[in-house]
Order: sequence, then structure tokens, then C-alpha cells
Amino acid sequence: MTPNRVRCFLITALLCLAPQQSAAVALLSSPDPLVHIGVFGLFHSRQLTIRPHEGRPVVVHCGDRTFRIEGGQSIDLTLRNDSIECRSRSIAVQTSQAEIRNSDADFVLEVPGKIERHYRGALVIVPAADELLATVAMPRETAVASIVAAEAPSTSLPEALKAQAVVTRSYLAAGQRHRNFDFCDTTNCQYLGAPPAPGEAAAQAASATREMVLTHAGKIIRALYSARCGGHTRTLEDIGLKGRHYPYYRARCLSCIRAPDPWTRRLDKQQAVNLIRQSGNEAARLHLVRQLGWQALPSNNYQISSSATGATFEGTGSGHGVRLCQHGAAAMATEGHSLPSILRHYFPNTTLQPVPRQ
Repeated sequence: MTPNRVRCFLITALLCLAPQQSAAVALLSSPDPLVHIGVFGLFHSRQLTIRPHEGRPVVVHCGDRTFRIEGGQSIDLTLRNDSIECRSRSIAVQTSQAEIRNSDADFVLEVPGKIERHYRGALVIVPAADELLATVAMPRETAVASIVAAEAPSTSLPEALKAQAVVTRSYLAAGQRHRNFDFCDTTNCQYLGAPPAPGEAAAQAASATREMVLTHAGKIIRALYSARCGGHTRTLEDIGLKGRHYPYYRARCLSCIRAPDPWTRRLDKQQAVNLIRQSGNEAARLHLVRQLGWQALPSNNYQISSSATGATFEGTGSGHGVRLCQHGAAAMATEGHSLPSILRHYFPNTTLQPVPRQ
């Protein structure tokens, strides 16, 4: 096992059936591949704490030492130079890597005093530069349900949640995006929350669409989505990004035309200079909002009025606006549109099918 990510070698025998057949039936005998997600990277923390979820026992390996924690017990991990100090009660050991090896383990990971989250999967923590790098390896379907629970509006109807599940899974199945792990847990990839209970709507949406993805010309597309498109979706070129094998077509979104969610922001000259030079550029917007907060410029759909001291931005929507509009999908589901209808609208010329054979 390498220090930078969990290594798993699974034999995946995914069955390819026609799109109209049930994906759940198609893959009953197929193992669920793991995805490796870097978590809490925004915090650059030198300290982490592992606890059992709801008191269920968890086995943590710290070098040659094995700790079994349960109930109210925990293990505190602290970066010490280039190693990790693992401390549980009165016992402390130094190691180069701490891990939970069971890919179905339930545990809570915490950045003390800042954030904690329940995960279901394996865990590897290693020193990286001046922080602890934590990677959770979880079954892809667990990741899909956890992301849908975190990303989709809680009021969405089942067909909209199913669309979100297919889009989320397509993004994961399209391939790795980071060097030390497959994906991160932020909006740079997809926001990862706690795994929902089996009866919750997000879990049901993932189960109902199990292993179903969107493909174009035989390849899984890295399906994108945003909260509100403002009235029409955009292509990658529209927001200053390079195109990929799938042309992210523009689509009208009637619900956002009716309720465009207008906003106005005022930025000083220094803050606005890059955006004035590169109007609508997503990289320029992200550079700004990472400094000032996500609401400093909610979307890249805006008009600019410049002055000697700065600029006023008047826009609509929320997010980059490429492909699935979550607000629009929710409205289509309310109007009675089915999963295929929603996906056809936002992803023209794609095929809904089980993950192609690996």
C-alpha cells in the first residue's frame, strides 16, 4: 500500500445489457469498484481524530500497532515532523501511515474544532508536506448515494434525484481527476456528505439507477451540473474551458427563465480586473470566490458595469451553468417528466446504459 492512496485490486466483471434493461438486475453479481476520495483537504490540518460511528467497533492500523476502538473511544492523529503520532488513551505510537482497511467500515473523521463527518469505507492517512492527507476509499455506489444526499436539493422528487444519481455516477466512472486520489470532496469535484440510510431518498435514487451512466460515442461522459443555470446552460468553451469529447450543448431551461434568481455584486477595481478581462471565465470566477467566499460572485452569467473605482456585476443563476441544472431538473420532475426525459433535455445525444465492460 503506497503512502498517498489506498491500493485496491478488484476484478470487475461488469455486464453490458441494453439500456432498457434493469441495471440492478444486470449487475447483481458484479463487484462495486472503489473510488478514492481525498477529504478535508481545504483545512490543511495537522490533527485528525477517528471515532467509531454510533459506537460500532473500528480497527485502526498505525504501523505495526493495531487499535480497536468502540463506544466513546477515539484515536488522535498528530503530524510530528514527517511522521504521525497515533494516540489512544495512554498509548502513543509513531508511524508513517494510519489506516482502516475494511472498505465497509463506519467511522467518524474529525478536524478538531472545525468539522466532522461520518464515512463508510477504508481510510488512509499519511503525512503530506505540512499537513495530514486523508483518503477514503469507498464503493462507488456508496459514493453516489453520499454525493446525491449532499448535492441535490432535499425537496427534489424521485425522478430529479435519479437524474442526479446518474450524473454523479457518470462523473465518477469517467476517470480520475487528481494525482494522489481519484476525486476530492469539494465543489472542485463533487461535495461528499455522510452516507444516507437505505430508506432515504438519495439512497433510493442511487439504488434505482445502480450502475447506470451517460455515454457519448461509446465513452462515459464526465457529466457536470450546477445549482441554477439562469435560463440556459453553457458549453465548456462559454466559460473558458477546453472542450472534451462530448460537446456540452446549450439548452434552454424554462424554470430558470421563469425564476432566474437575479443577483447584484459590487467589486473594487483590483478584485474585478481579471473578470473584466475574461468575462464569464470560470477560472477567473473561482479564483475570486476562493478568496472572498462563494457568494462573492454566484455564477458566471452576468453583465458588468465598470467605473473608475470598480465594477458592478448583475447576473442570474448559481454555479458554472454547464449541463444539468438542478433547479431545472427538479421543476421538470414536478411537471411529470421522467428520468430519461430530464437527461435527454440536459444531455442531448447521449445514451443511458450500464457502465461499459472494463
